[in-house]
Amino acid sequence: MKIIVMRLGTSDFGKIGTYNVQEVGLANALIKKGHEVTVLYLNRPVSEVTQDELYPFVYYVPSKHIGLHGIFNVELMSRFSPESIILFSDNQLWAKNVINWGRKNGVKVVHYFGNVLSDNPQWLHQFYTKLILKRNIGSYHHSVNVAKTNKVKNEMTRLQVPCAGVIRVGLDDGILQKEKNKDLATRRALNVADDETVILFVGRLVDYKKPLLACDILKAFQERGNKASLYVIGKGPLEETLQDYVKEQGLEESVHYIGRVNYEEMYKYFVACDCLINLSPKEIFGMTILEAMYYGLPVIAHVAPGPNDIIRDGENGLLVDSEDVSVWIEKIQEALEKKEALAHNSIADITENYLWDQIADQFLAFI
Repeated sequence: MKIIVMRLGTSDFGKIGTYNVQEVGLANALIKKGHEVTVLYLNRPVSEVTQDELYPFVYYVPSKHIGLHGIFNVELMSRFSPESIILFSDNQLWAKNVINWGRKNGVKVVHYFGNVLSDNPQWLHQFYTKLILKRNIGSYHHSVNVAKTNKVKNEMTRLQVPCAGVIRVGLDDGILQKEKNKDLATRRALNVADDETVILFVGRLVDYKKPLLACDILKAFQERGNKASLYVIGKGPLEETLQDYVKEQGLEESVHYIGRVNYEEMYKYFVACDCLINLSPKEIFGMTILEAMYYGLPVIAHVAPGPNDIIRDGENGLLVDSEDVSVWIEKIQEALEKKEALAHNSIADITENYLWDQIADQFLAFI
């Protein structure tokens, strides 16, 4: 079967080579099952349809945009002769156009929602996403709509968007490092002492991810007599603020800021660290959480839509419904005490339930 997998958003989020990219991971799984798959992106400025340098099945399509909403000539899809389309688009402006093109050409569209309305509480963001929903809602009755999380499913139901169920997000097994045992040599390569507790924070440096809170947690953990350090991996508008805060708190020797890590090197941090903290109460999916769990790194996450679906508190990870530093310290200590059990359960869970090779079958069932 010829399948197009397409992202309508124009954000550079999940750039190929720096991330376990959802569309590429699903495409790889479908290709292994014998299907002919094309991935289309609107996030690169090109004047004609252009093939990716790394993945021959990935193409960039000429487009314009309003904010992060891509606008393109839907007739360009005809050159790939799709029999079905899997649309990663949320409630994007051009979703209606893609669905209508599919109806016109007898191509089934499976619409994979990660959100409906904007998470941004500002009235303008809420206003224009509601306008887009009003524009698109009729077309959503002509696509098969599935949600990435139960929270999104509930949101779709509330907003009267037909929802056929939930399909969880997965990892691309083909790019994961298969050696998952703790490697002391990896810690030493990162200049981490054997007796040091290493906390990992991975994410965009923006307010809702709370990178400054990560520093507060580290400092309080140290003040309780623990030898510890924090690795912060990510870029964003708070880079300078974070570095200034580290100096203010006297944490220059124990906070290691790394702007970006090539994906093939990222596993070393999951292997070398002692726990991952995810502080965002708005985490939608949690790709980093999935990857950490795959490598057996204990995850401590704030209660949020993504972690709530992935983590069984106390079994394969830990959940926190607080920003109280002392609560986080208690959870870090619990993670260290339960490290082996958490690692065993998380590795088994991800391997059995969160790889695209298994998840792809759920999309094929809808197609």
